[in-house]
Amino acid sequence: MKRPTLFALVDCNNFYASCERVFDPSLENQPVAVLSNNDGCIIARSNEVKALGIPMGAPMFKYKDKLKAHKVRVFSSNYTLYGDMSGRVMGVLADSVPDIEIYSIDEAFLDLSSYTTHIDVVELAQQFRTKVKQWTGIPVSIGIGSTKTLAKLANRIAKKSGAGVFRLDSSSDQHQHNLLLEQIDVGDVWGVGRAHSKSLPKIGINTALDLKNSNAEALRQRYSVVMMRTVKELQGHSCIPLEDAPAPKKATAVTRSFGKAVTTKKELIEAVSTYASRGGEKLRKAHQAAMIIQVFWHTGRFDPENPCQYWSYTIDLREHTSDSRVLVKAVVEKVNQHYESGHKLKKAGIMLMNLVPDSQIQTSLFTAIENNQESSKLMSAMDAINAKFGKETIKLASSGIERKWTLKAEMRSPRYTTVWDELPIVKAADMATLL
Repeated sequence: MKRPTLFALVDCNNFYASCERVFDPSLENQPVAVLSNNDGCIIARSNEVKALGIPMGAPMFKYKDKLKAHKVRVFSSNYTLYGDMSGRVMGVLADSVPDIEIYSIDEAFLDLSSYTTHIDVVELAQQFRTKVKQWTGIPVSIGIGSTKTLAKLANRIAKKSGAGVFRLDSSSDQHQHNLLLEQIDVGDVWGVGRAHSKSLPKIGINTALDLKNSNAEALRQRYSVVMMRTVKELQGHSCIPLEDAPAPKKATAVTRSFGKAVTTKKELIEAVSTYASRGGEKLRKAHQAAMIIQVFWHTGRFDPENPCQYWSYTIDLREHTSDSRVLVKAVVEKVNQHYESGHKLKKAGIMLMNLVPDSQIQTSLFTAIENNQESSKLMSAMDAINAKFGKETIKLASSGIERKWTLKAEMRSPRYTTVWDELPIVKAADMATLL
């Protein structure tokens, strides 16, 4: 007999804001907002900021006065800190259960199927919450369901209710179960895209309960197999298994808006060199190599007096590679060939495509094996030094030194956990208080 499935979705509460609070206790119960790259939009809000009616993605300049009036503590995004704290949270979860799928920087699915017969899983989930909070300082909410879709909805309920843990599956009271699904808009169901959330109400499907009671096969024919699976998942039939390893990426990109307008070829070369070098590092970390690289740059999109101008070039590298030197050389050649002066550039980036595992690289008959080995050794040494002594301790000269074009991050908090010079310092007065 097949064992019934049971999943838990662990979601960090207001993750970026919570990371800021871990190392600054004065932020507790205070409104906290985190900004996007270049300090443009609000991408994370504490509950106090949400209560002010400030929406996700709100442009900073539109809400600057309101944020100031309500004494909201505003931070530039600190992805180094957030990434490290995410790793710590996922490490605690992986230490607690054998099967885990890291779904995003602040979410993970757990397989609790082996606990269904002998343990109160709600109590177990509460133990997980306590452990994560004690070990990392990050608060989490946990939704439990017989399918991943139900676990997602249960997590939503756990957050809104303040319970921290909520179970939504066949063991729940079905009448109460359906009442809860009836209160959830169909657009908030995992697997229902934005376009479908607009078209489903036109055929009478407005809530999660409506979708659950729909004919799965009819929706498959009208929409897709994904929609059919979503219906079946809402009905308690597990169709989406736990993925213990993410699928290899088919492409990867590094793009950034500039902190100030770029108006010279030198600055643009520095930017695309930096992005291409970072792209090579990402490939090596994923044990992949690219055959094609695309480089682009463009002016601002929102200047009515100067319509946006866009330049994009695709380069066939002839052989798969993850050598940053090769990638940088390719994009710099394109800038030298096609750069036009007289423009205020706002953004640039690179995209690496046609990716393969680095173990499956097919070299040209005209490429010496020794060259590939030397390339691999050099890049490995470069990565090892940067990992030990800090990002870009060693970098390619074309990436520049001053980099006045880099993103604004005027309100970034220290990278408490990864940079020696930014470690939190406990003063003697603080120690006396603790003792």
